[in-house]
Amino acid sequence: MTHTKILPTDWEVPPPLRARFGEQAGHQRMMANAGHLLLVLHEPPAPNVSERQAKVFWRNPQGIWKVSDTSENGLKALQQYLHKYLYVIEKLEKQLDSAKQAQDFFQILRTATPLLRSVRHMHHTLRQARETFPEVRELILCRDQAYQLERTLELLHTEARYALDFTIAQHSEEQTQHAEQIAKFNNRLQLLASFFLPLTTLATVFGMNFPQTMSYFDSFLTFWVVLIMGITLGIYLKRKV
Repeated sequence: MTHTKILPTDWEVPPPLRARFGEQAGHQRMMANAGHLLLVLHEPPAPNVSERQAKVFWRNPQGIWKVSDTSENGLKALQQYLHKYLYVIEKLEKQLDSAKQAQDFFQILRTATPLLRSVRHMHHTLRQARETFPEVRELILCRDQAYQLERTLELLHTEARYALDFTIAQHSEEQTQHAEQIAKFNNRLQLLASFFLPLTTLATVFGMNFPQTMSYFDSFLTFWVVLIMGITLGIYLKRKV
């Protein structure tokens, strides 16, 4: 935003106020000189956009309000400007009511965090203007609206952050329980393997026709040796795995 675009050339703003603007509007603030009031405010920040769009309001000593980006009544434009923030906040509240996943809460926080910062600076600017011009009633109303916007957005931001933390903790607990169930299942498999390993060993060595197989051996010593070895291997496997 260039110098000429920040303040319209037809505004009869005192030179000291006009000289305080550079190539960009800069941060939100109020400036006063010889009964003139300038409010440099920012439009509601768009998601994933770092650059802020400035909006300048001018009130001359006669009480006439003007706005930089349109020829409409400046005071009406200031009220509409505040309603833009209200609309965005109400939209976030609806998103928060329907949010269920951690990703939903994260997206809300990504939008609410820069918005809250902008509302705080805007409220601070209007409060300073109110203190500088205590006789201007419209500044009282605008300041009070800005306070309500800041308070509402703070509560929304806090609720979304707590909801995100709770969702993450809940998912972590569910994963822990799932891991415990898997561990119990693996333990049962190990018990089954330990139990059936001796039987599998006997079946492998002696086959399914046990009497015929034993006829090849002089005694049952081989059978007991194989059985004991299978049991021992099963116990070892249960302890090691």
